[in-house]
Amino acid sequence: MKRLLIAVMTVLGLSMAGYALAVEPVVPAAAAPVAQPAEGKTIFSFQKELGLTDKQVTDIKTLTGGLKDALLAKTQQITILRQDLNKMVSEREEIKKIRAQLQKIADIQVDNTCRDLEVSRKVEAVLSAEQWKQWKGIQEKTRAEVQAKAVVPLSAAK
Repeated sequence: MKRLLIAVMTVLGLSMAGYALAVEPVVPAAAAPVAQPAEGKTIFSFQKELGLTDKQVTDIKTLTGGLKDALLAKTQQITILRQDLNKMVSEREEIKKIRAQLQKIADIQVDNTCRDLEVSRKVEAVLSAEQWKQWKGIQEKTRAEVQAKAVVPLSAAK
């Protein structure tokens, strides 16, 4: 019984971690030129730094149009599925049914990641090699800053 409880809690913990990832872009940042490198900022916020032409901006907007809304809709769908999952766990549904629910959630996350990657690769083709390199640098720097803020020292966690 204890093992089952631990297994269920582990699944829920992983599910919650997955949800946290679902809220943010789930794409490796090096592959995601449209991911947000800083709160509220997108590739368009760095138009001058990257030297984006008006045509590039228009092309990128065309490629990314609807992506954010589509990903948000899928994230909302995942939220509903997770609520159903929590109910299933609390009501002690069969593991087979819980597994199926987890698979639905995972499938949506995979679809979201693939869609984001497809758009990212199309956007990458719009940028010059130098612009792409600069954009990756901006993303890496921002990611490091965000991670540094998110890390809590062990001494502070006690």
